[in-house]
Amino acid sequence: MKVMDFKRRELYIDIGSANTRISLEGKEIFNEPTCIAYHRGSDSVVAVGKKALMLLGKAPSSIE
Repeated sequence: MKVMDFKRRELYIDIGSANTRISLEGKEIFNEPTCIAYHRGSDSVVAVGKKALMLLGKAPSSIE
């Protein structure tokens, strides 16, 4: 398993109201809607980002 050396890298995280963006050394590596879907019964994350946004209004009541 390769471990990244962050000592010499620039990491930017922008947790916006609509999208979360992560850039590493000026290159965007993550840009997804700020959205999480989780199952209330098991208290576990079902989906994040675009997949969670697609569940909005379509998932059963046990998923928020």
